[in-house]
Amino acid sequence: MLGGLFLSLMFCEVVLRLENVFSGKSFFTDVRNKLNRPLKPLVPFRTFGPDFYEVHDEKVFIVSSRGETYPLNKAPHTFRIVCMGGSTTENRAGHTGTHYPLELQKLLRRRFKNYRFEVINAGYSAYATPHSLILFELDVLSWHPDLVIISHNINDRSVIYWPNFRFDYSNKYSHPFYQFPNYQSRFTTTNLLFQHFEFYWFLKDWLNQKKFSTARYQLRQRSYGDSVPKLAAAVFERNLRSFQTLAAANHITVVFGSQPIFPNEEVFLKTSQRPYNNVVVYPMFHEYVAHHKIYNRIIEKVAKSTGSFFVDNDKIFDGNPSYFVDNVHYSKSGIKKLAQNYASLLEHILQEKSSSPSLPGPS
Repeated sequence: MLGGLFLSLMFCEVVLRLENVFSGKSFFTDVRNKLNRPLKPLVPFRTFGPDFYEVHDEKVFIVSSRGETYPLNKAPHTFRIVCMGGSTTENRAGHTGTHYPLELQKLLRRRFKNYRFEVINAGYSAYATPHSLILFELDVLSWHPDLVIISHNINDRSVIYWPNFRFDYSNKYSHPFYQFPNYQSRFTTTNLLFQHFEFYWFLKDWLNQKKFSTARYQLRQRSYGDSVPKLAAAVFERNLRSFQTLAAANHITVVFGSQPIFPNEEVFLKTSQRPYNNVVVYPMFHEYVAHHKIYNRIIEKVAKSTGSFFVDNDKIFDGNPSYFVDNVHYSKSGIKKLAQNYASLLEHILQEKSSSPSLPGPS
């Protein structure tokens, strides 16, 4: 029996390594060995997120959260746009192969052939307004954007479902799920002993996926009512106003966008399983939708009261299921629609400013 088990394990190991060969790797490469992968460093002031910079031939480049590169020193006659938000801006969900800043860049370059446009994606999964504010102040201002698009809602709103609300959202973002990787959970005895066995890592990943779908990650819900806590709403509004104040002080145009939602309870229950669900308590689904709309109206209020621009993406999408891959993330058609929403407004803005010296001249 032991001999049969050993042969079965070796067979699985060989099959996985042959798969590595067919994918262009060496038979002896430990593709799945997680101990070989560098730990993601702690990002100063933001805790987590990407490194937005690369150096090539002694020149510094901005790297968008989806990998496109742009020179740090903006070239003459360039109109630079930076898009800020969470996972709905980064948009890695659904494996669409694109994201709205890239599609917006294509549209603008096609419609305004006499200008150079750069649209940089500075969104990142789980980012809320505090993360983007710090990124905006410490980094993005140095990129000298002409315009910023800001779209936050979901990650800010969810903070009210975590216990003991804090102004800086630390009641949510101090949870281990969002913190620096734990060395102890990485360098365990079994990981060290079996690190060179591909089948070990394959089996471990499979078991982790099974573990993720267990009942302890299921939603816990209670009624919050259709309104949101006044303190949380005030903090969200304050953060949005801070964006506009910083931008105005640096002569940057601001476009605020509401976040669309697909109001389907079945999809919500299916896609909201998370490792932190032993802490967070969600509202009833109709309250979840009501809270989302309240936060979108706060965005609209800030835009109108500060003289900024506003695009009501939620109203335009109107819950169309073809635009979504879950409750909040976009399909390819949703990404293109979002880009068109902003392109229509920007076309109007750029036409109005065409005689202004603040708009870069023709290339």
